[in-house]
Amino acid sequence: MVFLTAVFVWYNLTSTQKIVEEEVYNSFYTSMDTGAAELTSVFRDARNLTLELCANTSVQRALRQDDAAWQNEEQKIQTARQSSENLTRFFPTFNAEIYGLDAEHQLFGADNTKNISEEWLQAVLHAQGRFVWDYHYTEYGSSVRVSHLIYDEQNWEQPLGIVSVYVNSDYLRYALNSIRLGNNTVVYLLDAKGNLLFPYETGVSIPENVGETVTIAGSASGRSAFVMRRLSVNGFRIVGEARDFDALKEITAQRKTILLLALTALTISVLAALLLTYHISTPILALANIMKKVGAGDFKVDVPVYKGHDEVAILYSNFKNMLEMRERLTEEVYGAKVREKEAELRTLQAQINPHFLYNTLDSINWMAVKYGADDIEEMVTDLSQMLRYSLNNGVNQLKVSEELTQIRCYLNIQQKRFSNSFSTSYEIDPEVLDYQVIKLLLQPLVENALLHGFDESGQTGKLMLRVKKKENNIEFSVLNNGNKMDLERVKQALQLPEDAKPTSYGLRNVNDRLVKYYGAESGLQFSIEGDYSCARFTIPAQL
Repeated sequence: MVFLTAVFVWYNLTSTQKIVEEEVYNSFYTSMDTGAAELTSVFRDARNLTLELCANTSVQRALRQDDAAWQNEEQKIQTARQSSENLTRFFPTFNAEIYGLDAEHQLFGADNTKNISEEWLQAVLHAQGRFVWDYHYTEYGSSVRVSHLIYDEQNWEQPLGIVSVYVNSDYLRYALNSIRLGNNTVVYLLDAKGNLLFPYETGVSIPENVGETVTIAGSASGRSAFVMRRLSVNGFRIVGEARDFDALKEITAQRKTILLLALTALTISVLAALLLTYHISTPILALANIMKKVGAGDFKVDVPVYKGHDEVAILYSNFKNMLEMRERLTEEVYGAKVREKEAELRTLQAQINPHFLYNTLDSINWMAVKYGADDIEEMVTDLSQMLRYSLNNGVNQLKVSEELTQIRCYLNIQQKRFSNSFSTSYEIDPEVLDYQVIKLLLQPLVENALLHGFDESGQTGKLMLRVKKKENNIEFSVLNNGNKMDLERVKQALQLPEDAKPTSYGLRNVNDRLVKYYGAESGLQFSIEGDYSCARFTIPAQL
């Protein structure tokens, strides 16, 4: 609870600060956007007025050189001024001035040329029809000035004069002062090169990286927030500075309230945590002491019954059940160990039987050799190899080639038993010989084919064994042309319940082992293919 309270306080203070700062910044942006739009509109009107004066028919006629004698330059300027005044009276914010140019591109006129700098004149002459914006200082005041050459509409290569439209500083002061970024705000007007135009103050420091989003700058004595907007009409910029800026001042009271609430909530949380801890820790400590005794080996400890339905009651109940279960498991494990010893004894006894059988078969084999009974010798040798294969040192898997060797030994014995009443053929894919297969899968199928397909009446039959590789699987098939297989009977034998007595134990055993080891898709399949009865199964190819 204490942690959650601290997180709550931190989150509220952080989020509140961000929200207030965002609102203050958005207010800055809105005010700057409004001021920039207004100044842009005024400067655009000044530019348009300049174009109108340049194209005015009366101004063109007054300044055209071939319409008046050179000694009447004053009259030409006065006529042009009168024409400009007729237009500018609709724009009280602006003042307009017209200057004449002679053939040498020198200004002529009365006293209206005395405040003209050569630098400005050359800038207008070389502007090649573009507008020239600057800030003009005179003894009567200062203003933003936009200038343009007046070209003769009858000869566009001949400039007749220059038109300048002035936006007076009073309007600039009013427009910039209307932009409010806080209680202590200054908005500066900069030209396209970044020179400060208005209001001019010494010691003004504007960050170089100031952009359209808030930039915080300043020293330890005070910070300022700077926002810039560029005027599209002439490339000028306005930069607003909110001095002594701190957005968090507006949420000081809110912070105090939040901190007070947080401290109250924290106090309540601590008290509630102490009470809850006492309620929970006392029974848990008691349970911990009981667990220590159990850990020391005292399993006869008495675990009291803890009333209730909470987590502590569940701990007591589960621990008590665990101790009781341990007692039962101890008895079961002891009994299992006794049974395990008995099983080991039986295993040792069972290991004697194969060795005894091997030795006995070996003795019979030597006696057959001694008396020249070659058939008996071959059958004993095959039987010994089959026995060794069936044991396989306790390993359940072997190579396909080893499985086939066991089948050949089995068929050799059966050939002698049935007096060669059947022939055997093998179709073995050499690629499959090194793959692994669980043992004793083919022998029950071959035995079933011999017992149910052939009899001992002298009938001659054929037994075929096929092992093929099909993509990533190996297919085993046992075929015989003896008595036809009853497919329905075989199917029913494989589907008997596990607790029922099987009618064909060998086939049922093979099918169960195939399904359990390789999956249901590997189960036995039976079919009639022409004159042959076929038992088939497919297993994955595994090395």
